[in-house]
Amino acid sequence: MNMPETFVRRFGALQRTAWRLIQSASAAQKLAIAFVLFATPLAFVANKLAAEQQAAVNLARQERDGALYLRAVGEVRALLYQNMRATQLGHEDRTSLPSAVRALQWAERRYGAGYQSSEHVNRAVGAMQVMTNNSRSRAVAAGAADEALTALARAVADGSNLMRDGGRAERFAVNIALDLTPTLERETRELAADAGAAFSDRRLSGADAAALLRRLAVIENGAQALSDAIDELIAEDARLERALGPAAVSAMINVGALQDRVSEGLSRGRLRQEVLIGTEAGAHVALDELSSRVSSELEHMLSARAQAYANERTETLLLTTLLFIGVLLIVVAMLRLGLVQPIESLSRSIRAIADGNYDSDIPALNRGDEIGDMARALVVLRDAAQAKISADAARLSAEQANRAKSQFVANMSHELRTPLNAIIGYAEILSEDAEDRGDSHSISDLQRINMAARHLLAVINDILDLSKIEAGRMDVLAAPTDAASIAQEALATAKPLAEKNANALDADIDETIGEGFIDAQKLRQCLLNLLSNACKFTKDGQVKMTLTRDDRDNGPRLVFTVADSGIGMSAEEIQRLFQPFEQANSKVSRDFGGTGLGLMITRRMANMMGGDVSVVSTPGKGSTFTLWIPQFYNGFGAQLEEAGGRGPAGAPLAIVIDDEASARDLAVRALAQVGFAVRTARTAEAGAALARAENPALIVLDINLPDRDGWSVISELSQDDATCDTPIVVLSIEEDRRRSISLGAAEHLVKPTSRDALCAAALRLARLPHSGAEEPAAAEPIRLRA
Repeated sequence: MNMPETFVRRFGALQRTAWRLIQSASAAQKLAIAFVLFATPLAFVANKLAAEQQAAVNLARQERDGALYLRAVGEVRALLYQNMRATQLGHEDRTSLPSAVRALQWAERRYGAGYQSSEHVNRAVGAMQVMTNNSRSRAVAAGAADEALTALARAVADGSNLMRDGGRAERFAVNIALDLTPTLERETRELAADAGAAFSDRRLSGADAAALLRRLAVIENGAQALSDAIDELIAEDARLERALGPAAVSAMINVGALQDRVSEGLSRGRLRQEVLIGTEAGAHVALDELSSRVSSELEHMLSARAQAYANERTETLLLTTLLFIGVLLIVVAMLRLGLVQPIESLSRSIRAIADGNYDSDIPALNRGDEIGDMARALVVLRDAAQAKISADAARLSAEQANRAKSQFVANMSHELRTPLNAIIGYAEILSEDAEDRGDSHSISDLQRINMAARHLLAVINDILDLSKIEAGRMDVLAAPTDAASIAQEALATAKPLAEKNANALDADIDETIGEGFIDAQKLRQCLLNLLSNACKFTKDGQVKMTLTRDDRDNGPRLVFTVADSGIGMSAEEIQRLFQPFEQANSKVSRDFGGTGLGLMITRRMANMMGGDVSVVSTPGKGSTFTLWIPQFYNGFGAQLEEAGGRGPAGAPLAIVIDDEASARDLAVRALAQVGFAVRTARTAEAGAALARAENPALIVLDINLPDRDGWSVISELSQDDATCDTPIVVLSIEEDRRRSISLGAAEHLVKPTSRDALCAAALRLARLPHSGAEEPAAAEPIRLRA
């Protein structure tokens, strides 16, 4: 067996082993492996980017400190030159050297760390102190200070790495282009100027000669420094010799020629100006050419370095991309074979079970990971589904039986009501006839018949209410109602019941509660049930009903309490109290009768109205039932009326009838913006009354209102002489446009609609209101601002 075959065999064995390990791993372990594989290239990229970012930060700090240090050195050099010029002009008393010394020392303390600049600073400071203290050595000391500052600037520029971590070649190029060449140009200019001034009157003094010699020495040093820098630059990059060599030689020759001309003038004692000017010009041209070529080569070096950085980043990104794609393919394959395929198999089994095929095969039962757990759970689910089908069938049969029972009870209740009404009616007629005849014996029998029939009718009514509640066919019909008046009516109705058992019926009703938005019929029935129970279970005692209002954060409540001094109940009896067909105990049922439905129906109705019923009782001392409901059902009527005053004075009036606050606000804003004065109503009754009272130019109407629907409002207003000419714009979620138009509406808009559509309909349909006996010939449309 050769090497390739051995490698393939071993690789296959390794692959199978790895796959078995992955198959046995849990889903959490698989995800952990995937996370590690994904994190590898991300960590690599993050490390590279972090290193580059830190390097950039370090370079930025070096550049910042170096630039500030060079700025300080430049300011010190300016002070030194200022002092030298003052000395040349004979103003030796105007010295700025102490300030220069302090500035240089401060800069060295602030920025000098890492540049090894203390030696240059000390030399410059010493030279400037000599200039201050020794006037005869001032010129020499000035040159020494200038040289020290130049060396300091070169050290700072070299150490600050201003060219973004450039190599030595870049630094030498920067030094040549930005320091040495400009400095040498400046010195040659000053030499030419000094020489021209010295030889202008054809007499050369000793001082002028000495000054020119010092200038020549400085230029010699500058030329030597430039030559050394060019040599170092060419040594770093040999290819620069061809580009910079001729220009450097030309610059050195022309600078040397200027030096020779001045030296020759010094030896002869005379120098022609035209020769001096020509030589100076040649030196400047050569230095400019050298500076230009160095700058050009520096640009090439920087471009090459930038390209190298770009290539390195590209290679890094390419390598990372390849690594990421490779890892992604591995992870996708692992997820596909380890998770997706088994889950797809389980999905097919689940669909088969959902279709009723409970004999379908469930794969992956022998797996040890979460997929196997899911498969085994699916087996349990299949068995539970089979059991649930049987249970659903039984429950459906029971529900059908319950609905049939409710329907039967409702039908039988209606069937029994008809003969009972006849029995009660004829018993009353016969009782009156017997009374007219004076037949007292028949009157007593007929009263018993009437009482029994009325009792049976009450039982049937309770059963009918229970069947309606259980069938979900009982609705809350809330409307503006005075709760105090309902309480008074209930007391008046219960008064005969209280007198029957010699009970005192008292009341404490807060008449300042005001109007609420409640279902009056259900509230009246609940109060009558509580009062009748209290009167029935109390003899020779007292029954008292109170009505108060309880203000809460979610709205005010109406609290009714019915307290009696009757037989009372134990805690165990209270627990059975609100169950259908249940009473406190069997003795109560025998002694007092009743179906056990009244309190249960009371609680159900209270719950439907958003409230509840509770009881506190002590055996032998009586019971207190507390019924509470919201004063404003579902928040309706909390502000029954309503905002107005939007729009300019004298503007045509529009009425918006809608129970939803946000819908009213949007309509008000839209209509007011186009020139209407707007008033609003939350209920059909309030809106219709407002329309009759105000004679508006337009009515905007919702269909789904809390007290009654908008269709009846349209029909009512269309048939009323006071409002029949008022245009009605329906704005509702109802889409029956044909019905709105047929009932008399002028337009039908379906919510949600745009402000523009509402405003356009209002501007098009609004009519001027009219009053009095005089009728206009035709209704003219109102001209409103758009």
